[in-house]
Amino acid sequence: MAFAPQDPRIPDPNDPVVQEGRVDHVPTPISVTRARQYAVRLVSDWGHPTLADDAALIVSELATNAVRYGSVPGRLFRVQLTLTKTRLRITVSDPRGERMPRPRRPSPRDK
Repeated sequence: MAFAPQDPRIPDPNDPVVQEGRVDHVPTPISVTRARQYAVRLVSDWGHPTLADDAALIVSELATNAVRYGSVPGRLFRVQLTLTKTRLRITVSDPRGERMPRPRRPSPRDK
């Protein structure tokens, strides 16, 4: 029998939240830098400086996608970091969160 991982959106009562931080950003390129710096500072302040570079990379990639593909004038994107005893969860929500992505067929230019 295979183990099915718990849905990460549902809090695990055996792994309570220790720290949480979130910030909203205007969807501009400079906000990607600010989001990355925020992640580094937060993770380091929480006592996990060895995870700071990895968190910065993940936030940078997700924030770039939010700015590039999910930007809506006048709406913000959110960066949220949640630390439990066993994991660091990084979430970036773009302003088009209500619009679900649709699969597409790759074009000949896609590699």
